[in-house]
Amino acid sequence: MATLLNGMDRRKDLWPALLLIAFLMLQAVVFARTTPLSYPPDEMSHLSYVWDSMQSAFLLPNYGSGTILGFGSPNYLSHPPLYYSLLGAAGKLFSLDPKLDYVTFRLFTVALYGLALLFSVLTADRLGVERSATYISLLACSAIPMVGYLAGSVNNDTLLYLGFAITFYGMARIANAPRQKLSRSLVFLVLGLLIVFLTKATGMAMLVFFGLVYAALNWRHLRSALATRSAWIACAVFLGATGAYYAATYLTHGALFPKAGNLYQVTAVENPVSLLAYAADFYHSMARRLPIIFSHLSVAPIPEELNAVFFAMLGLPLAGWIVVRFSPDIAAAKKPFVKLFDALAISIVLMLAIHIYLGYKAYTQTGVLSGFQPRYYLFLIPLVWFPFFSLCRPGWFKQLMTGVFALLTVVVFWSSVPFAQQKQYEALQDRGPTFEYTERTYEDFGPLRIARRNEVVGNIDGLTVEDGVLKARDWVFDTVHRARVQRLWVLAREDYITSIKPGAQRPDVAKALGIGAAASSGFAFAIQNLPKDLTPCDIRLLVEFHDETLGYLKSAQCNN
Repeated sequence: MATLLNGMDRRKDLWPALLLIAFLMLQAVVFARTTPLSYPPDEMSHLSYVWDSMQSAFLLPNYGSGTILGFGSPNYLSHPPLYYSLLGAAGKLFSLDPKLDYVTFRLFTVALYGLALLFSVLTADRLGVERSATYISLLACSAIPMVGYLAGSVNNDTLLYLGFAITFYGMARIANAPRQKLSRSLVFLVLGLLIVFLTKATGMAMLVFFGLVYAALNWRHLRSALATRSAWIACAVFLGATGAYYAATYLTHGALFPKAGNLYQVTAVENPVSLLAYAADFYHSMARRLPIIFSHLSVAPIPEELNAVFFAMLGLPLAGWIVVRFSPDIAAAKKPFVKLFDALAISIVLMLAIHIYLGYKAYTQTGVLSGFQPRYYLFLIPLVWFPFFSLCRPGWFKQLMTGVFALLTVVVFWSSVPFAQQKQYEALQDRGPTFEYTERTYEDFGPLRIARRNEVVGNIDGLTVEDGVLKARDWVFDTVHRARVQRLWVLAREDYITSIKPGAQRPDVAKALGIGAAASSGFAFAIQNLPKDLTPCDIRLLVEFHDETLGYLKSAQCNN
C-alpha cells in the first residue's frame, strides 16, 4: 500500500512538470506561427527533403539529385532520413504542401520537442533528481532563446532531442536497477538509439563515444547485462535495422551520408590559420552566438549586460557537478550514476574535439570558417544539468546551488522570454520586404497632373544603391491629419518602380511628435535587379497621403 501511495504522489508531482512542458511547447508554437518561412537555419533544405519523401514510394529523401525548393540548387544536407520520412508520411496522410503548409510541419516538430521534454523529466526521475530541480531546469530551457525558436521550425534537431532523451531514459533505468524490468529498459534504449542513428550524425558520434567510454568504465557490469537473452535480442534489432539502412545507402549512393550537392566548393586556401587559431575562433564564435537566436535573421533578446548572468545559469550546475565529483564528503553514494556521468562528460569532450578537427579540415578545403553553431549541442540540455542534482548529497551546498540556479534562471527568463517575439518583430520590420524590379516597356507615357504638398514630415536614413540593389529605411508621417500615410511610391529617375505601405514600429517618432499614431510610421525595404548605373540621387520617394495629395520625401544627401 505504501508503494502504491508513493507512486500516486509521484504522478501527482508530475503535473507542474507537464504544465512547464506545455508552456515550452506554446513558446515554440508562437515562433512557429510568427517566424517567416526559410528564416530558421536550413529550413528550406529540410522542407525540400520532406517534399522528396512525400514523392518517394519508400518515404526517402532524394540524396542523388534533390534540389532546394524555390532555389533549384542541389540540396547540401546529408542527414539520415528518419525525420524526413516521418514528416513525409504526415504530409502524405494530410495532403500537405511544404511551402504552403510549413506552419503545420513546424507544429509536428513542436510535438517531437514536447515528447523530448517529457522523457527528460522521466530521466531526471530515474536519476534521483528532485522535482524542484527538474522544474528549474525546464524553466532554464525556455530561457535559452534558440531552444524554442529551433523547436518551432522545420529542423531535425528536435527528433535528435527526442532520441537522445529516450536513450538516456533507458540508460538511467538500467543503471538504477540493472535486473528490474530489463527487457522494458532495453526497449527504450534501442528505440532511442535507432532514432538518433537514423536522424543526425552529431548525436550518433556522441553516443558512439559515450558507449565506448561507458563500456570501458563499467565493463564488468555490462558483461553480466549482455549475457541475458533480452540484451542479445536488443543488439540484434539495433544492429539489424541500422546496418540494413547504412548498407543499402552505401550500395546505392557510395556514401554513408550522401547528399545531392555541396554547400561550399573545394578551393585552394592560401595561408590558412592554424588549428589552434581555428579552435580559438570556434570558442569565441560559439560564446557570442549562444545567448542569441542565430539564424538568417539573428535576434538578441537578452541585453548584452546580462550575458554574464546567462552563462552563469548555464554553467552553475556544470561547475557543481565537477565539485561534487571530486568531493566525496558532499557526494551521495550512487556509483552506477557516477560512471554514467563520467562517460557523458568524456564523450562531450571527445565530440567537441572531433567537431573542431573536422571543421578545421573542411576549412582547409573550402576556406570558409563554418560549423560554429551552438544549436548543434542543444540536445544536451537539460541532461547536462542533472548530474549535480543527482550526485550531490542533501545539505547546505545543494540548497545553495539550487537556490542560486533558480535565481539566475528567473533573471534570464524575464530578460529573454517576454522580449524574444518583440525583438524578432522589430528586426523583421527593420529589414522590410525585398522586391524584384522587372524592366518595363511603355507604349505611351506623359506628364501627370497631381496635387502636391511642399512640406512632407519624415526622414530617409541610409538610402544606398549598390550593384543594382536599393535599400532605404526611416519614417514618414502625415502631421496635418495626424495619420499614417497611404503609401510610398519609389521612383528611379523618371520611372515608377513599386510602392510600399509604411507600418514599421517607430516609438521614438511617436514620442518626438507627441502623436501616438506615429508609432507605426516607419518603413524599410530593398529592391533588387535595378540598373547598375543608378546612384542614390536617382532615387526619389513620392508620398501618397489619404487626402489624395502627394509630396516628395527629401533625402538629406541629395536634397531631392
